[in-house]
Amino acid sequence: MSSLFRRKLDELEDMFIASQDDLLARFSATYEENKRLKAEVERLTQLQTETLNERNKAEAEVERLTKAGDAMVPLLGRGDWHIARNDWNAAKEGHSR
Repeated sequence: MSSLFRRKLDELEDMFIASQDDLLARFSATYEENKRLKAEVERLTQLQTETLNERNKAEAEVERLTKAGDAMVPLLGRGDWHIARNDWNAAKEGHSR
C-alpha cells in the first residue's frame, strides 16, 4: 500500500470517527434536552393541577359564603338593616354602592 493511499485512508478514518463523535454528542444533547423538557412538562402539569384545585376550593368557598349571605338577608329586613341588605344584593351582582 502506498504511503499516499495510507494517509488518505487515515484521513477518511479520522473524518468518520469525528462525524461519529459529533453524532453521539448531538444525540446526547438531544436526549438531555428531551429529559429536561419532560421534567418541565411534569412540573407544569403538577402546577396546573394544584392551581385548579385551589381555584375549585375558592369557588366552593365563594358559593358557601354567598349562600350564607343570602340566608342572612331576611334577618336584615328590619330597621336600618335594609341598607346592608341592599348593599349585599348589589355586591353579589358585582355592583358597589
